[in-house]
Amino acid sequence: MKVISHEKNKSSNGGSKMEQLLIVSMAFALFVVCPRMTGMTNVITNATQTNIIHVAIIGTIMSLPLVIAMVLIFKQYGLFAALGFCAN
Repeated sequence: MKVISHEKNKSSNGGSKMEQLLIVSMAFALFVVCPRMTGMTNVITNATQTNIIHVAIIGTIMSLPLVIAMVLIFKQYGLFAALGFCAN
């Protein structure tokens, strides 16, 4: 019987890299989704008579490239560059 080792997928903190990625990603998701954003979405949809679910889904899809760009700008150039990107 052949034993398959998964040691190459283990990180230095224990757990697999995929487990760590999922945990960190969930933390990021909970950080991004805040009560203020939810409240503002409700106010906007009430004022415009639009479907809140559609706004949430389409807004999420539209924000993904912007969040990725902001993270990459922050990583490469620092906080002020990322803030400048957000302000424009």
